[in-house]
Amino acid sequence: MILKNLINKKMTFSKKTSIIRLRLVIILGLSLIFTGCGGDSGIPNSSAVANKNAIPTFTSMTEFTLDLGVTSVGVVSASDADGDPLTFSISRGDDQALFDLSAIDSASVQLDFKQAPDNGSFDVVILVNDGKVGVELEINVIVGCGSPDPDATIISDFECQQNNPLISSFDSTEILPIANTVTGGINPSLSAGEYVNPSSVDGSVDDSIVIDFNNGIGSVIDLTQTGGLKVQVLTSSLAVNSTLNARLQGGVTPVELEIALIANDLWTEYVFNFSEAGGDNTQLLLFFNKGNGTAAFTYHIDNIRFVSTVCSEPDLFIISDFECNQNQTLPDEVATVDNPDMSGVNLSAKVGEFTDLPDAWAASVIDFGEPIDLSTHNQLKMKIRSMVAVPLLGKLEGGTSGAKEIWTSIDSVGEWVDYTFDFSDQSAASHNKIALFFNGGVENAGTDVYQIDDIRFDCLADANIINDFDCQQNQPQPSNVVAVDNPDRSAVNPSAKVGELTDPPDAWSATVFDFGRPIDLTTHNQLIIKIKAPVAGPLLTKLEGGTSAAKEIWSSIDTIGTWVEYRIDFSDQATESHNKLAIFFNGGVENGGTDVYQIDDIRFVVP
Repeated sequence: MILKNLINKKMTFSKKTSIIRLRLVIILGLSLIFTGCGGDSGIPNSSAVANKNAIPTFTSMTEFTLDLGVTSVGVVSASDADGDPLTFSISRGDDQALFDLSAIDSASVQLDFKQAPDNGSFDVVILVNDGKVGVELEINVIVGCGSPDPDATIISDFECQQNNPLISSFDSTEILPIANTVTGGINPSLSAGEYVNPSSVDGSVDDSIVIDFNNGIGSVIDLTQTGGLKVQVLTSSLAVNSTLNARLQGGVTPVELEIALIANDLWTEYVFNFSEAGGDNTQLLLFFNKGNGTAAFTYHIDNIRFVSTVCSEPDLFIISDFECNQNQTLPDEVATVDNPDMSGVNLSAKVGEFTDLPDAWAASVIDFGEPIDLSTHNQLKMKIRSMVAVPLLGKLEGGTSGAKEIWTSIDSVGEWVDYTFDFSDQSAASHNKIALFFNGGVENAGTDVYQIDDIRFDCLADANIINDFDCQQNQPQPSNVVAVDNPDRSAVNPSAKVGELTDPPDAWSATVFDFGRPIDLTTHNQLIIKIKAPVAGPLLTKLEGGTSAAKEIWSSIDTIGTWVEYRIDFSDQATESHNKLAIFFNGGVENGGTDVYQIDDIRFVVP
């Protein structure tokens, strides 16, 4: 890693209060003599010099913040009331060897890193002098994450917290950060890890990523507070029946769990539940495609961390997961039991279990006692493990709207499968109950046992939605936007949550959605955005940041105080390459910095 030894040392300058620290220096001939050398030596003291000569004054910042991979720090400038020519130099600082100065003009220089550093805080001191008096300025440069305190629950995020090295068992090399090829969705990180699972002739060799906690910030994997392991994986191609196995070993009782992988060109988060494992293991091994290693595949990984298996706060869209979130009362016949098959899509420790009654129309009914909010979360999902192939009926009923039935079937037996009932056409309907008919319409012997888990309402996935601040947050929201309760739920916008921002006084402040990759505008090239504005004014939307020239479209906000849906036609950009969408509210107009806008349902649609 570039400058690793220098960068990974403990930095203390970043802990100081950010104040201008100036040091006066007397310049005589070629000698630099620091303040405090007065007396009878014949050397004039600083006050005597200052009375005859104006002291140079720095006019630049004392702290700079840089992204990873950047060498340009910024401009250091000064002025002199006497108009004397100024010279700049690096005089000292813990990290002075990492920096270079290059002249811009008589009053400023460019400060750069010699090489792009890793995360850290860096200290350098710049001296400016007019040939008589010199003044020093301490500058702190924060790169990436700075120097954060280690978080023992994070194994590696390949950026701020790289607390445990990840080593390939195939060639003993460390997996180092690379640029994240798909930023957005659940993973807006700039960096991630890349692991190439080696091939073998007969598939008998199982290589892995080895994480040895003796080589990190802790020697033993402590699961007393964190029993879950999360790993984000991105892959575009997989072998048949590909899996990810996580194994804890090195202690008295090794534990290994397996989960099926998905190839969808999107970051996907996988969760392993080790809450039943002992706390004395010292290694974590990650196997990709274990037992099926006949071909090499590339996997991108990120944000590997231990998490709590206890709810920090309830997720009200989860009806019951039989562990953390149990927000609705389930029928008496459904009991909470140990998961008999912790594998595949369900690694939970606890699940629900019931025996189907012989009656052909026996139902398991979940009564909410009030209308179910289906405005955004209208995909009913549940995991089912059945030992028989049977028809399955999901039904919404018990409200003022007519009942809605959806039939599907259980075809896979002996394994966990995630089923979805699409109730999106009921988003405005009123239902109080969910009724589930296992082997619906068929009389049976009353001995069929089913396990169920993770019953929840989810969103209807739509990758063309940029952000609706509820279900679909496919691109990370800009730093100046926060999700808030909708202040005006109306027919135009019934959403519970919206985005909110305060427009800065700067005339050209923008709200920027950075996709991190070219935006696909081939078919969906009409931008839709709902806005509730406090003032009328110009609205500028701009596509930029790619290999194509930027495209600007001006429109106007004429209606204030209520939700209005705006459509911007970018169809002439269908074959262009842009990475960013920038929105300028009251574009080109300076304001008092107090105008608060709400935005929602930002998406691309077909013309």
